[in-house]
Amino acid sequence: MKTWIKYLTLPILLLCLWGYLHWYINPVQRFDITHTPLVKPDITKKGNVADEVALEEVAPEEVAAEIKPFNVLILGIDARKQEVSRTDVIMLVNVNLKNKAVHVISIPRDTRVELPGIGFTKINHAHLLGEITGGNEGGTIASLQAVSELLQCEIEYYVKLDFVAFSNFIDTIGGIEIELDKPVWLSSARKTLPVGKQHIDGDTALKLVRERYSLPDGDFGRQKLQFLVLETVAHELLKPKSLLKLPALVNEATKNEVDTNFNTSDIISLAWMFKKLPSGSINHLQLPGQGGYAADPLVQSVLYYWFPDLEQMQEISEQFRN
Repeated sequence: MKTWIKYLTLPILLLCLWGYLHWYINPVQRFDITHTPLVKPDITKKGNVADEVALEEVAPEEVAAEIKPFNVLILGIDARKQEVSRTDVIMLVNVNLKNKAVHVISIPRDTRVELPGIGFTKINHAHLLGEITGGNEGGTIASLQAVSELLQCEIEYYVKLDFVAFSNFIDTIGGIEIELDKPVWLSSARKTLPVGKQHIDGDTALKLVRERYSLPDGDFGRQKLQFLVLETVAHELLKPKSLLKLPALVNEATKNEVDTNFNTSDIISLAWMFKKLPSGSINHLQLPGQGGYAADPLVQSVLYYWFPDLEQMQEISEQFRN
């Protein structure tokens, strides 16, 4: 009898450990309805989508029966040494665990929004103004609030990185294999990335996500490339060889370069969830509207803006409302 116990002890312990880890990193367990949003929109504010679309009041018992979606703001900032920085990349990601669906919306940096104490200006100025008064954290919160007001949604998480951090992270995972459906001329590198699959390093990936001058649809073409790179990075991290190294990669990235309120376990849990997502469940959207010019109170000059279409945004913002 004792011999059997001796041989069974290790398998039982391993099974218990696996069961605990399975429970601990389960996305439904980690990202449940108790997570507090970092920012909420001011639904009494005039002049935005909130005038026409009220946030629904849901009874507590109804909420408890649902797995609540959550939003993640991805910010790429144009930091250069000690200068205050603006946001060069703004993407909001809605993760719906119940429906196994992900919506990603790219927000043009020239989007015209109203910032407190400033008036109507570009959304990428939010980080700069917040950083001037509140440092790095102030810049993050200001950007979160600006996007929250624009789409009238709560935001629970964020990931922020600068040019150097982005390039270094791509190199840390060994580069990425990207597939282009048309050639892309990289203005800053004076070279063309050809059609098809190709392996690129961090520096080339950075030049790709910043390219817009050579693209026929300008900033909207750049947004598509940014989403393509984001999707490619996600697929790279979900490969078996990468999943084994993911905790070390995350610790290294968050310790030195990437600013986020996700912890290592959260990211591992998300990786597990994305690995189980059905094909085609990630939907990329672009902010509807039109380009135009208007006076800017910050630079005291007329600037180019992207004016959001409030009517179309009503439908889009519903997808990002918890």
